[in-house]
Amino acid sequence: MRKITLFALALAVLLAACGVSPSPSPAGSPSPSSSPSSSQASPGESPSGSAPSQPGDPSPSDTDPTQSGEPAPSAGEPSPSPQDSPSPSPSPSPSPSPSPSEQRPPSPSPSPSPSPSPSPSAAPPTNVSLKDVYAPIFGHIGAATYNYHWATPTVMQGEPLAFTLKHYNSVTPENEMKPDYIVGNTLITVQEAAQRGYHIPADYAETHVPELNIDRINRFLKIAYENNLGVRYHTLVWHSQTPERLFKEGYAAGGSDVAREVMERRLEMYVKSVIKLVYQGPYGGVVYAWDVVNEHLHSNRQGGWNRIYGNKNDFVVSAFKYAHEALTELGLRERVSLFYNDYNEYEVTGGIISLIGEINAEGRYCDGVGMQMHLDVSYPSVAAIGTTIDRFQAEGYEIQITELDVTLNGQWSSGTRTEADQAAYYGALFKLLADKKKAGANITSVTMWGLHDGMSWRGRYTPLLFSAVDTPKAALYNAVIAAAS
Repeated sequence: MRKITLFALALAVLLAACGVSPSPSPAGSPSPSSSPSSSQASPGESPSGSAPSQPGDPSPSDTDPTQSGEPAPSAGEPSPSPQDSPSPSPSPSPSPSPSPSEQRPPSPSPSPSPSPSPSPSAAPPTNVSLKDVYAPIFGHIGAATYNYHWATPTVMQGEPLAFTLKHYNSVTPENEMKPDYIVGNTLITVQEAAQRGYHIPADYAETHVPELNIDRINRFLKIAYENNLGVRYHTLVWHSQTPERLFKEGYAAGGSDVAREVMERRLEMYVKSVIKLVYQGPYGGVVYAWDVVNEHLHSNRQGGWNRIYGNKNDFVVSAFKYAHEALTELGLRERVSLFYNDYNEYEVTGGIISLIGEINAEGRYCDGVGMQMHLDVSYPSVAAIGTTIDRFQAEGYEIQITELDVTLNGQWSSGTRTEADQAAYYGALFKLLADKKKAGANITSVTMWGLHDGMSWRGRYTPLLFSAVDTPKAALYNAVIAAAS
């Protein structure tokens, strides 16, 4: 062994004397950034404005909950439904495989409309935060957080909390505010419910209501309140992640569907009760926006709401009306906004405009649209997003970007895009949003869907600006920061 060591040492000295390096340069060094083509027609929209026949990006809640690292729900809380998003463990772990329909197949030869991308090797400006740059432009710059962050009072502290406070002034809970997490198994009398602050409609004919579990929401709101974070409420009414017992006689899961008139009173009870309970609590003032109805145009007419209301939009209109009335009664309507939230909004723009027109036929119950923006570097073009924003602006809508992520070589992508392309897309997108805002579009919030790739529902496609807690990806982060100027 000693002879081998001496031989190796002598060889190293000889190589050094000859000017030869014994170590090769690292493999996989990034190549200089290149700008993809910017020519692409705007994506097609079905003439009726309804959801296209091709599968769109599902909500991030369409992933497999069996991959979740979320603690088991406490007694009285529902278990996550098959549509729940994974709630990762505190240490980043590989994201579960997305469902086969995760991303919409791109139209022919799609390419983003890029802005010049910075060198991937450039160090990100760690002294400049997203909040420093974009809060003055949009008002709210936020991120979605997972159940695990808020399951106990001690988790959302330390580095994750410091990271959140550094870059964001708004947060959105991914699951805790959905009906599956609120509508309890226990029934209480209407008298007890009224004493607890629930709203019981005057013509509510049933003797009981389900207990509404808002303890987890209050824990979330408390941390937000203590750290001066605004909150987007996501979501009140959705065809998914809503327990079947809400639609059944006696609130029994195995019962028959109730009549439409009964369901209308339950809808009023639920929407107004949740809003009242949130704002009558000590921390409700942090909630500045509500996704009242989520993804109705992509429901494929499924779920209890569509079943009972006969595949009509009536329950959507009612939900907004009741939310509007509840906020008005609380004296909050002028400072809290109500949104219709959906994905692939650049494909169903006409459908969204038509639906909001129906909602607002008797009064301005819906303030605007939540554009989820689950995107890929290959689709849609940034120009197509700009066209969609222009149409919403022309309608006078408030616009919030609610669930933003941009995958790199997602399922329906060609698989040939680079991080430089992703940086160019992100830079062009944020420049578009900032420019539209400055030109008059009422964009009041931009929310990233996840804190970092390790806690993203599409983490395998590296969709976010951070790879881990406060670990920005240099090319992407620099492009987004530079886009503001």
